[in-house]
Amino acid sequence: MRPIFSITAGIGTSPGTFKTVGSAALDLALITELYRGKNIYSARAIGIYDINMEYDEERISDYSFLFHRQIVTDKDGAGYISLGTGIGYVNGLKHGKPNGYASHEEIYFNSFGIPVESRAFLTAPYFGLGTIFFANFNKEWSVYGILLCFQLRYSKE
Repeated sequence: MRPIFSITAGIGTSPGTFKTVGSAALDLALITELYRGKNIYSARAIGIYDINMEYDEERISDYSFLFHRQIVTDKDGAGYISLGTGIGYVNGLKHGKPNGYASHEEIYFNSFGIPVESRAFLTAPYFGLGTIFFANFNKEWSVYGILLCFQLRYSKE
């Protein structure tokens, strides 16, 4: 069976995204994919959240459309590795100058960027498990991270 469409959900982290001491990033993603031969067309939404409890929250949202090419595909359809890039948009909230203890000036931003993605998935006809390494290079706040993902696949015989 050849997959036609899938929905992928992921959770992960973006090391080094937030500069505040003690900060950690939590990434949540929702991705839809359309398959045509070795090509994958995807739309993704990734939210990157600062989970530091001492300071005001910083956050970034990445919305991207990507074109992937499968570079390794298992002959039995049990997995694939792909590389992709496209066009993206990011927006979010970052800290500016301090306004006192545990408070900073809030700077809202938005920018267009270049998203890049690498995937490695083990797949069955109706689901998949894998990892996604992602990045978005833009003028405001370039980000990168890794996601552990579960994929629901629609296949046609």
